[in-house]
Amino acid sequence: MNIEPESTEPEDDPSASPLKHFGREVKLERERTRLSRAELGKEASCGYSLVAKIEAGERMPAFDFAEACDRAFPDANGRFGRLWPLVIKYAYPSWFRPFVELEAAAATIRSFQVQVVPGLLQTPEYARAVMEAGRLRLGTRRVDDLLTARMERQRILARPDPPDLWVILHESVLRVRVGSAQVFGAQLSAVEQVVAGFRGSEHGDPGCAVRGRRSCRDGRTLHPVVDGRGT
Repeated sequence: MNIEPESTEPEDDPSASPLKHFGREVKLERERTRLSRAELGKEASCGYSLVAKIEAGERMPAFDFAEACDRAFPDANGRFGRLWPLVIKYAYPSWFRPFVELEAAAATIRSFQVQVVPGLLQTPEYARAVMEAGRLRLGTRRVDDLLTARMERQRILARPDPPDLWVILHESVLRVRVGSAQVFGAQLSAVEQVVAGFRGSEHGDPGCAVRGRRSCRDGRTLHPVVDGRGT
């Protein structure tokens, strides 16, 4: 994973980054408890290869993985859950980290979007399509890390006392297709579900998302200049 500023430490140095340190701790605990990577993967609902990449500091772990480590390792005492916030912090570009911290502490979030659905409401497939459309052409590993980080941000909406979320989407967000028709249609359906289940009154035209889904067949797609890093 790329961390800003880039480290000049050896790649196998666990002090090179929080991600490397987390992976090293997972490997040490797994070997100490004589668990195989496949067994840890089963506990964490992921594959052998993902466990190997996390241990090598090559993939960003989801919070569910950290929780699985705390369950699988008898003497962890919640250590991996405590390490995880530091690890995920460095998945974001340095300029975006203060925004994530403010977002996590906010009681009310207001968002007006003219290009894409905001990150808090994106499906994984839609988010990946947004990132892959970026003109910077991020590598697959970096996209995977950013995708994990973006999905983890959505945990604030599942808290017992989630922030009040107010989102205004420009018509173009509902008409300009991102990804395949299937990906875009699923994203619009997800937005509709959020609106339908939202506490309080609904404002605006509830049919706009339906019309947007029909319009995804018009052939217009997201321009490469939009990389979605700030959503």
